[in-house]
Amino acid sequence: MDMSGDFNVNISIEQHHDIQERYLREVPSILPEERPLEWQTLKAVKTSLSSTPVLDEQICDFEAATWEELQTITKAKHESGLKQVLINTWPGTLENGDLGLAALPNRMTEFREKLELSIQYAKALDCERMHVMAGRKPKYEDEAMEEVYLDNLQYSADRLQRENILALIEPINSRITEPNYFLTDIHKAIEYIKKVNHPNLKLMFDCFHIQIMDGNLTKNIKQYLPYIGHIQIASVPDRGEPVDGEIDYQYFFKMLDEVGYEGYIGLEYKPRGRYGKQY
Repeated sequence: MDMSGDFNVNISIEQHHDIQERYLREVPSILPEERPLEWQTLKAVKTSLSSTPVLDEQICDFEAATWEELQTITKAKHESGLKQVLINTWPGTLENGDLGLAALPNRMTEFREKLELSIQYAKALDCERMHVMAGRKPKYEDEAMEEVYLDNLQYSADRLQRENILALIEPINSRITEPNYFLTDIHKAIEYIKKVNHPNLKLMFDCFHIQIMDGNLTKNIKQYLPYIGHIQIASVPDRGEPVDGEIDYQYFFKMLDEVGYEGYIGLEYKPRGRYGKQY
């Protein structure tokens, strides 16, 4: 997840296990000038996918932290026939530098109030996974943020469980994408999940961020598989389509199949052209 810089919504198709069929098809990225997200756009996406036999489910993961008109987004989703599998919590005010609130000591009340709004979006979209965004840390000590973060993760896991929504946390790399993001390390993320010790709190394993910060994708997947609730992929280092770069995704998909991963695989990437590569 990266919402820094200019507004950009990446729409991607996700393939549910069985990942014996390893080829994933890209659809257009929705760019700023094309807002609001209209149902005709997603209907066109749906039509383009209908002739793509390698997708055993047609899944749309356009993380709806953009907070367009709820009615417009739900209409687009239902008219398209696509399924949304992931949504972010309210990110705060992006123009003021916010990127989540869960770890900010002075905004706990706001976080919990906005969590209810996030739940409204998730329920309207029939979405069963929510990324609890930690936030940036320009002026807070890690210890203070960690205490608040753990409290909010416990609260979120409990609250979202009552709505049948899985809470996810995602370490975001600090070397390329977000230098000041609170959660950047996969091992720290797992430590937090273990501390909270709640069955409704899992890890979002974004290969792009984890490869940049830690590498060892095979070892990390095998070691942390019971804690993983969602996987995202992109090329490294440019975050383009996952067809080249540092990560061999043919090997990666085979490994996921061998270890028994049964969740979704999201394509969260930035197309290299207006519509990117076809593959």
